[in-house]
Amino acid sequence: MQVKPEIILGNNALAHLRDWLDTRGAERILLLTGPSQRFADRILPLLKGLPVDIFAGAKVHVPRDVVVEAKKRMQTVAADTLISLGGGAATGLGKALRLDTNVDFVAIPTTYSASEMTMIYGVTDGRVKETGRDERVVPDLVIYDPELTAQMSLRLTTTSLMNALAHPISALSTGSLSRETDQQAMHAIETIYRALQRLIQSPQDRTACIWALEGASLAGRILSGAELGIHHRLAHLIGGSFKVEHSGLHSVLLPHFVRSLHKSDERLYKRVAAAAGSLDLPADLFDLLHRANAATSLKQLGVPADDFKGMLTKHPELVTPWIFDPLRGERPSIRNT
Repeated sequence: MQVKPEIILGNNALAHLRDWLDTRGAERILLLTGPSQRFADRILPLLKGLPVDIFAGAKVHVPRDVVVEAKKRMQTVAADTLISLGGGAATGLGKALRLDTNVDFVAIPTTYSASEMTMIYGVTDGRVKETGRDERVVPDLVIYDPELTAQMSLRLTTTSLMNALAHPISALSTGSLSRETDQQAMHAIETIYRALQRLIQSPQDRTACIWALEGASLAGRILSGAELGIHHRLAHLIGGSFKVEHSGLHSVLLPHFVRSLHKSDERLYKRVAAAAGSLDLPADLFDLLHRANAATSLKQLGVPADDFKGMLTKHPELVTPWIFDPLRGERPSIRNT
């Protein structure tokens, strides 16, 4: 049975953190953040009276040297509780630390990455990203507070939700979902896409932020129990090889992957598009990225064409008819199929 964390979601959700920690008997906290330590000033007052050390070295794709450094800090301060505060980088670091240590783990996401809901973890050595699944990495508690995600830029809001949207679509493409989970995936697509359309017009709409958090959380649970589709495997490979930011990478790949579904599995494509309420989902996704001034090609993300082609020669199992479309970044549409 898939391990599920306790979830607190809603306005002022952060206010419940201290009661939960006191109930668990937390004594020494290690707070994991990125270098900016964004929102740490909102968390620290809630931890007053508890020894708290901050490790602000979380990085995308969880480099192994960062994990080693954070583990040393955790041992030095004898932390019994980890709190990750941030997007996938902070959450991923917490998961890597939790893998072989017996500590409590609270995830406080500030994006819609949904990493906090999955058993999937990854650590990067050089240009190779190693991924795995283990129920031990799942947080004990996830706190979703819309005040944190409402502060994201329009670009990051859009790419983060595209990342979340990729999870159920990728899972559906593998045919590995049960009937119940299949329906949940469709609900996640509907909820995330509705939130995305509202937030691209009003990025700080708190109601839409709650929709987005609900949809992303569900998307993460679906991905955790599913096979990884080619879209997701490509994202890990490209991200690890070229150190590309994860949500931006998923966003560039997704419109082209969805267009490929129209060719390879038209029935599934129609169900996904209907859940989103779109007549031409690949084009609409691409246009949303353009409206948010987000990257629409791998080239814009800094992936060199020659190196990309060289990478694919080592992974022929991931070569697909659409593989070079996101490199060029032309607008995909089912009308061009």
